[in-house]
Amino acid sequence: MRYRQRWPIILFNPAADTDSSYRAGQPGDDDVMVNIQTGDYTNVGQSRFVSRRDINMFLPARVWESERIERVEITDMKNPLGKTIASWRVEARKKRQGFLETALVWL
Repeated sequence: MRYRQRWPIILFNPAADTDSSYRAGQPGDDDVMVNIQTGDYTNVGQSRFVSRRDINMFLPARVWESERIERVEITDMKNPLGKTIASWRVEARKKRQGFLETALVWL
């Protein structure tokens, strides 16, 4: 029997910068939002909301092969402010020396 062995995958699921809580907070130190007044992140102290540009910075293409990058948004249409919950779903696989290392292992 044989199978393909691949480098480890990273699952990255941060809050997105289109979340209502991001728009309801104030910028703090180190790119975090503080004093969030509405949304799901009220009273958490501080939170980091991530943009697509941030994902590219955290997982540079020279090191990581993106397998999936999705932004998921849910908007409460009954809420007068249109509250939005937004997050990223990112799967990336580590590269090795400029290519994805794949090995066949024989058992």
